[in-house]
Order: sequence, then structure tokens, then C-alpha cells
Amino acid sequence: MAKRPYRASNVWTMTEARAKLSEIIDRAIQYGPQLVTKHGKPAAFIVSIEDWRRRQAGLPLVHEEQEAG
Repeated sequence: MAKRPYRASNVWTMTEARAKLSEIIDRAIQYGPQLVTKHGKPAAFIVSIEDWRRRQAGLPLVHEEQEAG
């Protein structure tokens, strides 16, 4: 599984995450994992439940399959 670079549109500061949680969740569902940073360092991912279940099962994320195919 190749590493996926994260675009600026997928990266949120902790302050942004607090203010825009609903939007970030919607983006995770539509576009894939969203990275939250704290003090400029990666802190957490917000992922859709579908992507989480696939990852737990060892399958590629839905958005990884769409990008590959």
C-alpha cells in the first residue's frame, strides 16, 4: 500500500477542528481521512466509519481504491 500525500485541504489545525468538526467529518466521508495537527505536528486522523472498518479488516480505504481504479 503506497503512502498517500496529504493535501492542504485534508489538513486541519486543532483550532479549525474544534470550529469545523461537522465539515471535517463530512469531508472524511466524501474525500477520505482528514489529518488534525496540534502545535504544527500530526496529532490525529478523522476517518469515516466505512474507511475505519476497511482498515481494521486489512482492506484498502474506499478512496484508495477509487484513486487506483
